[in-house]
Amino acid sequence: MIDNTMFERINPQVPLIPGSSLGHFDMNTQEPSIIYRNGNFEVYYVGLEFNKDIPLDNLQDLAGLLGVDLGKAVFDRDYNLISRTPTLLLKGINTIEVNEFNSKDCMFYTTFGDNDGVHGGEEIAYRISNDQGKTWSDETIILSKGNDYPFNNRSVLASTVFNDGKDLYMFYTASEVGDIDICYSAPQERWGVPINNESQCNYLTLGRAVCYDCMS
Repeated sequence: MIDNTMFERINPQVPLIPGSSLGHFDMNTQEPSIIYRNGNFEVYYVGLEFNKDIPLDNLQDLAGLLGVDLGKAVFDRDYNLISRTPTLLLKGINTIEVNEFNSKDCMFYTTFGDNDGVHGGEEIAYRISNDQGKTWSDETIILSKGNDYPFNNRSVLASTVFNDGKDLYMFYTASEVGDIDICYSAPQERWGVPINNESQCNYLTLGRAVCYDCMS
């Protein structure tokens, strides 16, 4: 890219994948991940469904959230819609990245945690599709939190991966929980967010992992 190059919005008055009507799995759409295949953009995305009986101005901490699910839309090079899934592909899929490896769609995503406040208990999982997203393998957890790993003892989430043809490298967000008295530890230049009625502190940072010979 040329230095200082700016992206130009295309048809900026109209969203690419607008939210659906009340009661549908993708009333809101977010977190796209794209595979370019056969001259088309295949856009996987996360759809949010809300409880239509809870007024939007009264939603607190997403109390009316009914689903966070996977959808897909296909566009040609001129961004004309070719197809869009009428129903969800998978339930409970969040923070996705989908890549094509060996003619298979491989999706990395964040599972839902234990609802223990902010970023509690999430794990990183993956599924594989042999038919371009119509059906998927069972969930496989590939990275979990652990007390043996202090900076990700609360959860791991929001991964991105790189394939070098042999090994698979992952970088991810790590969540750590600690005592509240070190929540604003300026000498260590660490600042966290109070959780659990301000009895503990939550830090977010980055981690890395690798799967050797995954692509062999």
